[in-house]
Amino acid sequence: MIGSPSVPRIFGVGGLHAGVGKTALVCRLLEALPHWGALKTSPLAPGGPPFELLDGRERLCEPGSDTARYLAAGAARVLWLRYTPEGLGAGLQAAWEAFGPALGGVVVEGNSWTQGQRPERFLLLGRVPLREIKPSARRAAALADLVVLNRSRRDAAELVLRSARALAGAVGGHPWIADLSDPREPGCAALVERVLTWARRRP
Repeated sequence: MIGSPSVPRIFGVGGLHAGVGKTALVCRLLEALPHWGALKTSPLAPGGPPFELLDGRERLCEPGSDTARYLAAGAARVLWLRYTPEGLGAGLQAAWEAFGPALGGVVVEGNSWTQGQRPERFLLLGRVPLREIKPSARRAAALADLVVLNRSRRDAAELVLRSARALAGAVGGHPWIADLSDPREPGCAALVERVLTWARRRP
């Protein structure tokens, strides 16, 4: 499905638990990826429509919202997909068609959408101190090309090390450690450059 005319290049950003900094990372990537779009994904409660694809700027520009931050970061286009499990596949296809082939690719935020579409690359994000991992993140962990631990300069080195060990034990591998609040911090800058290197390659 990836690489067909109707599906753009897809980079996914998921979170191990709430408050990990997914939106901040998506914005860092959008600032560095001109002509890329952004897709916010959220589950819908059963009983309603199978999916909703929001495209109106008046709904996406609400101050402080994730979608408003994507637009401010320079996203070429922003959509918000809300879906039930049954509507996920059709909702994703509608989103890819709405983005169109002109974009360089799409950065997608969320975990559960990966059950309907395998991203070309997928990054899973945790934060110091590491908290209980969401079930959707455990399912998505098998797709992760990279696991990142978001730290703050205020976090003690011992706490960061303990969180990194816990994260490695939970999902395997050694996490990339970065302060995503500071684009000049070496870990953050190197992470963005790693994504740019991938984005420059032909699919």
